[in-house]
Amino acid sequence: MSQRKVSFYLIMSAIVVAALSLSPYPSYAANTALEQIQSEPKEQQLDSAITRLSEPLADSEKLALTVFVAEHYFAKGDYQKATRYFLRAEQLSADREPPVRRADYAKKQGIANYYRGHYLSAVEDYSRALQILEQANEPLLQAHLYNNIGLALMRAERLEQAIDYYGSAKALYDEYGSEQDRVDIIHNIAGAYISADRFDAALEMYGTVGDAFTRLGDTAGLAQMQSNLGIIYRNLGQLDAAAEQYQLALANIAKTNDSLSLHNTLMNLADLYFFQGRFDDSLATLEEAKAQLEVIDYFPGLITVQEITAKVLYGKGEVRARRSSLSTGLCVGAPEQQGR
Repeated sequence: MSQRKVSFYLIMSAIVVAALSLSPYPSYAANTALEQIQSEPKEQQLDSAITRLSEPLADSEKLALTVFVAEHYFAKGDYQKATRYFLRAEQLSADREPPVRRADYAKKQGIANYYRGHYLSAVEDYSRALQILEQANEPLLQAHLYNNIGLALMRAERLEQAIDYYGSAKALYDEYGSEQDRVDIIHNIAGAYISADRFDAALEMYGTVGDAFTRLGDTAGLAQMQSNLGIIYRNLGQLDAAAEQYQLALANIAKTNDSLSLHNTLMNLADLYFFQGRFDDSLATLEEAKAQLEVIDYFPGLITVQEITAKVLYGKGEVRARRSSLSTGLCVGAPEQQGR
C-alpha cells in the first residue's frame, strides 16, 4: 500500500519572548507621567495611562506611557491592542532610543501577532526588528529573532523557508548561545523536518540532543522530543517504538503540568491505538485528552476529539459488521485507511 501521511500534533519549543536586560521604558528623561500612574492603585493604572495619552505630553512621557499600556495589554492576552500600542512605541522611539529597545518593540508586535494566528504579519515584525538590530552588535538577539521567524513560518506552512531561518539561528547559537539554545534550535529544526515528511532527517537531528535534555534537567524539552519521536516512528511504521515514546513523553509531561502538550500527546497515542485496531484503548485515551481541554479551555481541540471519537466508534461498528456479514451478506464500508 502506498505511504499516506499521518495526521499528528507536533510539539515545538516556545517562541523566545524576552531577551532584554534593559528596562522597556525610555531612560533618557524623567517620566513624571509614568511615575504618577504607577503610584495609583493597580486596578486604575491602565485606564489612567490611556487617559493621559490623550493629553499634551513630552515625547519621552508619551513613549513611556505607550509602552506601559502595551505591556499591560500583552500581559492580559489582549494581543490586538498590544500590537497597536507597541507599533506606536516603535514609531515614537525612532531615532530616540537604542536599537535594542526599538527592536524589542517590533519583536513584541511579532509575538502578539503570532499568538493571534497572524503568522506572516509576525514574520514582518520580526524581520523589521532584525533590520533595526543591524545597527547593534547583538548576535544572540538576532538568533532569537531568526528562531521566532522560523516558528512563524512553520505555522504558516512555509516549511523550507522555516528550515532556512532555523539554520541561520543555529549558526549564531552554535557560536554565541547557551547549550539550552543549541538544543532548542535542533528540536525546532527536527520539528520542521517532521512537518515536511523528512522523518529520517528529523530522527538524525534528535540523535544529537537526547542526552542534552536530560543533562540540562529540561524535563519539558525531553517530553517534547519523546512525543515528536513517537510521530516519527509512527510515520516510519515502527508502531511499538512509537507507543513507547508516547508513553515516555506522557510520564515526563505529567511532571511539568503542561496540559496542552499532554492533550496533544494523548491525541497522537489515541490515533496510534486506532490504527492498531485497539478501539477501546483509543476511546479511553481520547477521554483523557478531552479532560485536559477542560483545563486549558481550548474549544477547537474539543471538536477534534469528537471527530476522532466518531471515527473510532465507526471503526468498532465496522468490525462488528464484518463479523456479522458471514450470515447476512452485509458489510459496512471501511473507514479511510491511515498510513502504513
